[in-house]
Amino acid sequence: MKKEHVIKQLQSLVDQILPASQNHEIHSNIFLAQGFAKLGDKYKAHAQEERDFAVKLMNRIIDLGGKVEHNASESMPVYEDVREYLAHEAELQAAGVAALAECLQAQQFDITSYELLKEYYIDEEEDLFWMEQQLELIECIGYENYLIQQL
Repeated sequence: MKKEHVIKQLQSLVDQILPASQNHEIHSNIFLAQGFAKLGDKYKAHAQEERDFAVKLMNRIIDLGGKVEHNASESMPVYEDVREYLAHEAELQAAGVAALAECLQAQQFDITSYELLKEYYIDEEEDLFWMEQQLELIECIGYENYLIQQL
């Protein structure tokens, strides 16, 4: 395990987490404006949680003697339909959780970085389970009934 490799991997995660956090914040505002307070609050908190993890990763980069970068991010889709957003997020989340799991199994990190990434993995897996549960709930009770619960 080389420090440069660990720093590069951590920076890559920061580069993914920060735009995702901003996207969650955007959707939180959309859902709140639509009157779906529970969903808006959920994604507002999730956005903050993502930013907090990004800060932990940036601090680890600095601890390892690296230099944190501010890299450009790609455009992300914005949804006004809750179901479409949840489906898209679940798909992205599943891919992200799988990539994190593979990364952790490769044992390419020092113990401190590994523990930090393991904590992030657990949080991301819980988020994936929540999204899948919401999509199943929509199927079970219907989209309109689901939206009523989010008021």
